[in-house]
Amino acid sequence: MKRILFIFLAIFLLQPHFVFSKENESRDWEATLNQMADQVLQLGKQQKYEEAKKVLINFSPLFLKISAENGLAMKDVKMMIYSYEQAEEALAAVQMDEVKRIEKLTQFRLAVNAVSSEHQPLWKEAENVVMNPLNQAIQSIGAENSNQFQFYLENFLAKYEMIRPSLAIDLPEHDYERLDSYIRYLKNNEGKIVGQNKKKQLLEIHKEFKAIFHEKEQSSADPGLFNVIYTIGGIIAVTLIYVGWRKYKGDKKRKKIKDKH
Repeated sequence: MKRILFIFLAIFLLQPHFVFSKENESRDWEATLNQMADQVLQLGKQQKYEEAKKVLINFSPLFLKISAENGLAMKDVKMMIYSYEQAEEALAAVQMDEVKRIEKLTQFRLAVNAVSSEHQPLWKEAENVVMNPLNQAIQSIGAENSNQFQFYLENFLAKYEMIRPSLAIDLPEHDYERLDSYIRYLKNNEGKIVGQNKKKQLLEIHKEFKAIFHEKEQSSADPGLFNVIYTIGGIIAVTLIYVGWRKYKGDKKRKKIKDKH
């Protein structure tokens, strides 16, 4: 990351800053970046990792050049570098869980869209993907099976991480910091928050997320955009979630048996 940031700073300092004066030129670079990021995601879904790596490698110098020429905010560049490195990891880690791999590649796809699009961002199409596990976590509070709550909570936190760079890029800084502080508090104090306090905390987070997803009225976006965000195939996705849940319960059970011995 430091190496990439150094290269960016060198380009940023050595080249004059200007904004493309022609609308079509601006649209061209936005379209190119989005097309490359989407290609990385789609190739990743098809498990064509070497091809996806090549596209990702070509993306890097182009993005750094465009960043310098358009004077992108340093916070946005840092988030892009972070999501780029996450995508690199996803394509390089042979043993990575497939759901986690797609989440990392989707994170990169959404971040590129957030930094290059002025209008309806793709991350807003992920509302159900983020809110469903949060709703299920809230509903499972107080259930006899505490593992159920933990499963849904971890699923929600994973989906939040998937859109987090996009939020950092797209939202006003104070809005992002407030939202992220709720999540950090939840992670750091998860074992200490119990009962009604836990429910109160999650309801507050639910309220914050509802606000950011509905801050502006949704445009007439193509419903197919949702598939760009999180699709491994309907049946496969459901199967992965089910297998993940069974694996989670099995790991917990084995841990309990081990603790007894």
